[in-house]
Amino acid sequence: RDYVEHTFTVEVTYTPGPTLSPTEEVTEEMVCDANPDECGCDDVDQDDYRGTISTTESWYTCQAWDSQVPHEHDYTPDEYPDDDLAGHNYCRSPGGGYTPWCYTTDPEKEWEYCRIPVCPMRPKRYTNAPTVDGQT
Repeated sequence: RDYVEHTFTVEVTYTPGPTLSPTEEVTEEMVCDANPDECGCDDVDQDDYRGTISTTESWYTCQAWDSQVPHEHDYTPDEYPDDDLAGHNYCRSPGGGYTPWCYTTDPEKEWEYCRIPVCPMRPKRYTNAPTVDGQT
């Protein structure tokens, strides 16, 4: 057999970075880019939202959480001290686990969900390498 030798040039740009061992894999996970004053993270049902939206999806005005008029309820600042309910009528999800909502000031409509902006997702890059001080 006759072999033909080929010569070619490859330009490589090297960017210094971490060196991975053969057992390490680079993976990419999406995480919420949280900003509780502006938006809520879908991965926690927007329970982290702490902004000032005070109207529902259908534009009802929210009733203050520390008010019992026109709707009596048990979601008070005293019962849910960690859910930021005191002194306002902003949409929240006291007790967690669902989209922010509120009681309305309309006697005919007890409560409704609020339309809260969803925080964007961003990639979180890490390797499965051992961590140092809890960081990857």
